[in-house]
Amino acid sequence: MSSIDYRPDIDTLIIKVGFEAPQTYVPISDDIEVGLDSNGRIVEFRVSAASRKGLKNVIEIVRRRRRRLV
Repeated sequence: MSSIDYRPDIDTLIIKVGFEAPQTYVPISDDIEVGLDSNGRIVEFRVSAASRKGLKNVIEIVRRRRRRLV
């Protein structure tokens, strides 16, 4: 199960990638938090300030990490 939800009232993009509810959130940057389940697996991403600036930051982080993997 995965879903993408934008909440304009709090300007946050929520991307769920797992079935369980997040037990803890780990900040990755000022705009991004990763939700972990009880086993430490990623089940959710939260992008604050999901307007243009926040989404550009997410794209930049993913681009940098992708380069390291290739």
